[in-house]
Amino acid sequence: MSWDPIPQKPTDTDISLKVIVVGDAAVGKTSLTGRFVTGAFSSEYKATIGTDIFRKLVKVDGRRVGMLVYDTGGQERFRNLVERYFMGAIGALLVYDVTNRESFENLPTWGRQVDRFASNALKIVCGNKTDLVKQRTVSKDEGRGMGMQLGASFLETSAKDGSNVEESFTEIARYGINRVRGRVT
Repeated sequence: MSWDPIPQKPTDTDISLKVIVVGDAAVGKTSLTGRFVTGAFSSEYKATIGTDIFRKLVKVDGRRVGMLVYDTGGQERFRNLVERYFMGAIGALLVYDVTNRESFENLPTWGRQVDRFASNALKIVCGNKTDLVKQRTVSKDEGRGMGMQLGASFLETSAKDGSNVEESFTEIARYGINRVRGRVT
């Protein structure tokens, strides 16, 4: 990617939330994070080494929310390294590429890691790259079923055209706000 973490400080917020973005390498985790944080898409790809942390200040339901987004590296060799970043997360996007069946089939492994290290996190199974309609190998119904299997919400996104990117992070922000208010256990 051609953008760098934004050095904002969420000092003027009602709540600060930690969100993790996990999944296999090259499923578009960094592109999703970049689209959310900057509103832009870059077709340049650079593998995430370990974890990159980004901040975005958003307003959700009248509350100022500081979101710390942990964009994790998906390569096998980084899995043990990134697990420590899971702790304290209020939400987790479990991302797969709708054109890559293996990335979809690996979601239960990512779900177990989230359950182990961030058991109170809201999980969202996120089928990314829906703009690549002709290359799709995982149906929307399969994605929805995986979400149910993992006890997660489900959304399909496209970092390229922006479809459902804001919605995925907003769902996590609402969950976090409600947890702070004591409405979610």
